Amino acid sequence: MPGVGVEAERARLRRELHDGLGPSLSGIGLCAQALAELLDGSGTDTERALLDRIRAEVALATAEVRRLLDGLAPAALASHGLVEALRRHARSVSPATAVEIVESSLPNLPPPLEATAYRIVTEAVTNVVRHAGARYARVTLAGRRRSLLIGVADDGRGTGRVSPGVGLTSMRQRAEAAGGRFSLRSTPGGGTEVRVRLPLERPRAAQPV
Repeated sequence: MPGVGVEAERARLRRELHDGLGPSLSGIGLCAQALAELLDGSGTDTERALLDRIRAEVALATAEVRRLLDGLAPAALASHGLVEALRRHARSVSPATAVEIVESSLPNLPPPLEATAYRIVTEAVTNVVRHAGARYARVTLAGRRRSLLIGVADDGRGTGRVSPGVGLTSMRQRAEAAGGRFSLRSTPGGGTEVRVRLPLERPRAAQPV
């Protein structure tokens, strides 16, 4: 088992990659997109080619950051298990937002699925704390019909139109990579709810006859 110093270093790397480099790359990508729209129909072939190169490099770098983050398995899972790790995370977020973790009929989960669930929930809770203006959030984890159901609902300001930023995109991609589904509902003044369904077993590919 890795020592305390190694785990502390892993935690630092996670924070720097997720909270520093990741959003910076996303911002560069958005600026490149805005510039592409300004140059549409007016830029030279060289300018458009350079801009396309910048956008491609940003996309590759973003994918590499995500790969590195995925390789740093959450240490809290090995030490505490999914539910307790999430409760500890909930206690560490802003005191302005109370986060409740509720489990129901939760089966034993394979480690990769546990890691996916942990990352999706912590990302969702981070979004609540940073953007929702919520006083309360409820995280539900339940086993239903060979699926893990995840819900994260808050009593924040909500919005009628949700712009897919780094956090939402990451959650959706993680869910889909695990063969699951991601949905989000948000209404002005009515809070926001994230719902995720993850299969407990990945479907097997059809074998050729």
